[in-house]
Amino acid sequence: MIQIETREGKQVMIGFLDRGARFETHVLATDSLDPFRYLLRMDKGSKDFDFTTLKPFRHPVDAVDLMYFDKTPLTFMYRKGVFRKMLSPADEEMEK
Repeated sequence: MIQIETREGKQVMIGFLDRGARFETHVLATDSLDPFRYLLRMDKGSKDFDFTTLKPFRHPVDAVDLMYFDKTPLTFMYRKGVFRKMLSPADEEMEK
């Protein structure tokens, strides 16, 4: 995964999948500039919490969290040939 800033003032997150002799690219998110935005790698088997079901879980595959300053983080997991995007509410959002 990489995150780039475009000339148009956008931040783009791109995932690359190794396909042997080439890489397959997937644009996962395009947002306005946010100096706080960053990527957080979640290794397969790492602990996390699903705020939709209110249950802890372990990541079944490697995942990337896209963290924001003022909006809900996103989690991206590649499963069954597609990137799956999930909302990952922060603790502060649960308290509202």
